[in-house]
Amino acid sequence: MINDSKQPVKAYNMAVIDDDTAKINMYGDVVSTWPVDWWTGERIAGNFIAVDEFLSDLEVIKDKSNITININSAGGELYAGLAIYNRLKALKSNVTTINDGLAAS
Repeated sequence: MINDSKQPVKAYNMAVIDDDTAKINMYGDVVSTWPVDWWTGERIAGNFIAVDEFLSDLEVIKDKSNITININSAGGELYAGLAIYNRLKALKSNVTTINDGLAAS
């Protein structure tokens, strides 16, 4: 994906399909915070799923009855992944996950 702005593109997206259904695509490495360049402080471009941003965005769809998650991830930080997992598990929704390639770590 081409991104002309200075902000890196998120490696996930969440979409409301209808009144009852939402979909999440997760294609990147799970991190606790988005990595930044040590010298400039600017975000490093890459396929990162930052837990704080993800959980904030999840609030928009958390009340949907059915949520489908497509995932392709080489893993990442254990505690960040656990935070996402626990929040998804706590949802009252019927959550279906589909492994599109790799779901490591």
